[in-house]
Amino acid sequence: QTSNSVTLIGEKSPYVLSVNNPINADASAVIEGERFSDVSNIMILRDKNYTLPGAKDGKITFIPEKVGLPVGGNAFQIDSPAGKSNSEYIDIRPASTNGANVFTAFWNLLKSMF
Repeated sequence: QTSNSVTLIGEKSPYVLSVNNPINADASAVIEGERFSDVSNIMILRDKNYTLPGAKDGKITFIPEKVGLPVGGNAFQIDSPAGKSNSEYIDIRPASTNGANVFTAFWNLLKSMF
């Protein structure tokens, strides 16, 4: 999903341009925008704050489940000392199931029974 960028003279708050939706909870999410912190960023989602890494080249890249984001579709904002961004939508899907992981879990369960 992409928002149309509008640059206001003197604007200092972050601005979200796009998010790579939908995103599996265990996959890389990328939020592209302007005026993000290169140290760390705060995502406000469902009235909770989540710490995201710093931006590189206008992109914040992270794994949703590693930063504690819940599964589902929600509006969010990026907060910074300079202000809050526009509201944008993120759609986080459950983590992908890998056949090898399912087999390993089943094998470990079988071994524990004997």
